[in-house]
Amino acid sequence: MSENNITIKIKSARYIVYLVFLFYSVMMFTTATLLNWPDWINTYCIISAILITIIIFIKHISTPVHMYLITTVAMLNIAIYSWAEGSFYQSGIIICGLALILSLFMDIHVLIYQTFLTIFLLFTHLVFFNTIPLVTLDDICNYLMRIPAMFLIQILLIAIIVKIEKAQSELTSNMDRIMNAEQSKSEFLANMSHEIRTPMNAIVGMCELILREPDISDNVREDCFNIQTSGRSLLAIVNDILDFSKIESGKMEIIEQEYNIASTLNDVINMAMTRKGDKKIELIVEVDPDIPCGLIGDELRIRQIIVNLMTT
Repeated sequence: MSENNITIKIKSARYIVYLVFLFYSVMMFTTATLLNWPDWINTYCIISAILITIIIFIKHISTPVHMYLITTVAMLNIAIYSWAEGSFYQSGIIICGLALILSLFMDIHVLIYQTFLTIFLLFTHLVFFNTIPLVTLDDICNYLMRIPAMFLIQILLIAIIVKIEKAQSELTSNMDRIMNAEQSKSEFLANMSHEIRTPMNAIVGMCELILREPDISDNVREDCFNIQTSGRSLLAIVNDILDFSKIESGKMEIIEQEYNIASTLNDVINMAMTRKGDKKIELIVEVDPDIPCGLIGDELRIRQIIVNLMTT
């Protein structure tokens, strides 16, 4: 997964958590109003909602700061809710739901931070608020079932995120190795193409010099011409390999310059006739007489296109 995609998903998770927090604040405000809780709880709900709204839309604050602030205020809301209700019994479910929502950030540090806040909240309710009654056997059994389950869910979420982060790290490492291998292959193809083209250009050039000699026999001229044509065909293949390498690396360039279309067609025809050999294939060339002799374009690419069309 790319870094941009990860950033977008984290931002989306941040807004989802914010909307859930806003919804919880509204529900808490409504509950406090209907149950006649102290007025300061309503004031706190309004202030906390406004504060988080301001913080969430400040671009200069980093995403980790947003996560920790929302987690802190959300846990404080849960503490106030359980204190006003006089029981910690329902808060365990809310804490588990908060842990599930915070897991959208895919950050184990946030969940670990929430776990420590949960321990502190549990200790506070047990020692100072007396909202965890452990008088009867039913009370003890209920809390012995809920509290370990609450921490177990948090631990499982942390373990799942660690597993996902490890898989993402391995995937990123594999992608880096693949990219390095692709780059090495491209460099190898470029070097190989260069090393092959150098002697082939020499062969084609020597054949051209021999063909210019006036006193060579027809057989030698024909053999030399065939060697030259085959050399050009091999150069075209080498150029194709190099072009594939350039396309993969995104370095393909179109070089526009003046060229002779008649010479280009003649080279293509000679190459096709060489490949045809003894096969009973008729080659018909129809050229519009109005086409000017000199054109502007990438002659090499145009020649490749015509050859590819002829050999398809």
